[in-house]
Amino acid sequence: MTHATETFAKRVKSELALNQPQSRRGQRALLSGFVRLAASLSIGSNPILNLRTEVSNAAKLAFNLFRSLYSLTPVFVFERRMRFDKPMVYVVRVSGECIYDVMEDLRALKNLRPIPLRSLVNEDNIQRFVQGLFIAAGSVNSPESKSYFLEISFPSAEDAQAVVKGLSKVNPRFCFRITPIRDRWMIYLKRSSEIAEFLAWMGAPQAALEYENARAKKDFFNSENRLNICLAHNLSKTLKTAEENIRYIEIVKAHNLERRLDAKTQAVMRARVADREANYAELAQRLTETGLPMTKSGVARALATIRELALKVSGEDQKDSAEKK
Repeated sequence: MTHATETFAKRVKSELALNQPQSRRGQRALLSGFVRLAASLSIGSNPILNLRTEVSNAAKLAFNLFRSLYSLTPVFVFERRMRFDKPMVYVVRVSGECIYDVMEDLRALKNLRPIPLRSLVNEDNIQRFVQGLFIAAGSVNSPESKSYFLEISFPSAEDAQAVVKGLSKVNPRFCFRITPIRDRWMIYLKRSSEIAEFLAWMGAPQAALEYENARAKKDFFNSENRLNICLAHNLSKTLKTAEENIRYIEIVKAHNLERRLDAKTQAVMRARVADREANYAELAQRLTETGLPMTKSGVARALATIRELALKVSGEDQKDSAEKK
């Protein structure tokens, strides 16, 4: 993953973390999704819950939610990776026997057993729950990248399938796919329009707007490139046609047959020789500007007449040459 991709993904998570729900139900759903995919629990006489994230606003969000929902005061711990190019990890740590009750209330664990995720995916809280899931284990590449990609990683296929099914009910346009990656299961989107809509739905309108702007800009340049290719192809075709026209004109001139042609056809012949890069429409326009009304089809008919005359003369020459032999 590139640094630019990490930076955009972090900006998205930071925006989502700042979009904190006001209702307790929404807060609990968000924290539940966050804890389910980003936390680790050490059991024992003094259980410890560690919630890790590389986004400072996400760490602040978890701190505030633990305090407002459960009157707990978490401890901040900062972890640095061995490699200096790796970002700092913020750890929100909560300890004490109350952790078991908190995990059960968040519907993450009950009697130290995981509660199936499908029980949390419903229309009442899915938006906030998925918001927490993405902050914990989501990623999205930069809209400036060559391709588009948004993903959320899950520990089991059952969890991934439950979220995909729930999201499809919320919005049929959220066409998430599932794929295994090592010991994880990933749900993902690859269409830019779906990614932008999903970001806005989760609560990151600024990131969604940035995605749409980049997509529109890229589409504009792609359209411009296609136009340039078409123009180059048309010019090549025009030049090839002009070469054929000139060849037939030279045959007619070599046999002094201009007098067999009417005035308009002779005018077309002169215009063609004078401008070898013009297409038929441009030749018609220039002849019209000189006082000789002409259409594109009229130019085509005149040049077809010249071609027929040239081929006829060439055929007669070949016949005479064969008879002499």
